[in-house]
Amino acid sequence: MSNRKLTLYTLSTCKKCQSLKNILDTELIKYDEILCDEERNGVRCDNIEFDIDCNFYPIATITNKIEKDKGGYFVYVDDLLVIHFCTKYDDLMIKRKIKNEYHAICVHSTEDMVDLIIKQTQK
Repeated sequence: MSNRKLTLYTLSTCKKCQSLKNILDTELIKYDEILCDEERNGVRCDNIEFDIDCNFYPIATITNKIEKDKGGYFVYVDDLLVIHFCTKYDDLMIKRKIKNEYHAICVHSTEDMVDLIIKQTQK
């Protein structure tokens, strides 16, 4: 069992979002959901769109606490992987760094997103 946390950023009218949630529910994969068309989540969703340079939904994040050596003592930082749909085919399935401990991978299909979520949450 993994200690990683899966969060889905979704829109209430998005068919791909609903499809992803249905598949994850069938696979019994737990997730938190952030509805991006709710005003209270707007800034949070805008920030993730800005970071990955993409506004296609759903967007999945997988957070894991990792231990980092800071000159003789260890601290825990969030390691974040963002999985999202591609806007450019050149980026397809390539892990790229977007911030210090943040990486993103873009996919072409809901099935690819589910496969990556399963692989990443079961490490």
